[in-house]
Amino acid sequence: MLKITVYIGHMDGSTRPVEIARMIEKAGLYGVAIGEHVALGSALEDYPYEGGLAYGEGGRKPYLEPAVLHGAFAAVTSKIRLSHCIMLAPLRPAVLLAKQLATVDVLSGGRCEPVFGTGWSKDEYASLNVDYGKRRQILRDNIAACRALWENQPATFKSETVSFDGLFSMPQPIQKRIPILLGVKANEKNAALVAEFCDGWETGPDDGRSLKKLREGSQIYREAFVKAGRDPAKLIVRSHLPRFMTEDGRFDLQKTFAQVPDLLEAGVTEFAAGVTGRLEGPFSSMAAIERFVNDVAAHAAKF
Repeated sequence: MLKITVYIGHMDGSTRPVEIARMIEKAGLYGVAIGEHVALGSALEDYPYEGGLAYGEGGRKPYLEPAVLHGAFAAVTSKIRLSHCIMLAPLRPAVLLAKQLATVDVLSGGRCEPVFGTGWSKDEYASLNVDYGKRRQILRDNIAACRALWENQPATFKSETVSFDGLFSMPQPIQKRIPILLGVKANEKNAALVAEFCDGWETGPDDGRSLKKLREGSQIYREAFVKAGRDPAKLIVRSHLPRFMTEDGRFDLQKTFAQVPDLLEAGVTEFAAGVTGRLEGPFSSMAAIERFVNDVAAHAAKF
């Protein structure tokens, strides 16, 4: 069966994310993932993705805090992986980040699979007194610090943005190695960071738009694994399933899953399928979301 994680980007109160997590587990899918913004200001010109902001409210959506929500997911599920669309790792102090994710891993019995990114909003960074200009360095240092805290007790770590000596951080994760994915563009610099500290690449909105970009991006990350002395066959590449709709506004999953063999050939190892954070359109009710989840699972079981 294909590994498919269902994404819930945001929630406006009409959907019930904990119930959706139960649906995903019951259907036999691989995981559930949630998005994040801590806060957004009024400046939106830095939004980086092709096509610009899709909504009039500028993407200012109600996002639940991921560590808290993952704790709720862990309490009502026993098998699915607990992941993210993106978790903004630089916005948290490294020691707190390590503690939050270790807690999720313990509560879930070893099912934490974080996906980190840096985000794009300068106002968001400023609101938390984090230097936007150092976001990449902070991301790298936070990941390395988490690894140190999860692998050694006591832990000692020194870097440009975070340092500690002889620190105990307990409990330790259940997993020997929590797999971390990075939601970043495909280039050699990002691939080297993934190969050094992480386990996979979450393709972005732009890199996942074509088979050519996916194939080229996957190759960049595989080559980085080889250079780092790691097995490229263990690289995780997660990308969105393409979405096709019928003329009457229904999901054309047959057409969607017809693309899977080409996506697998391009290097994708895991897939994502998104559901709405509000009850509207083809997701007009919780029952409609459940039908979608079950239909996705039925198609995934054919592979």
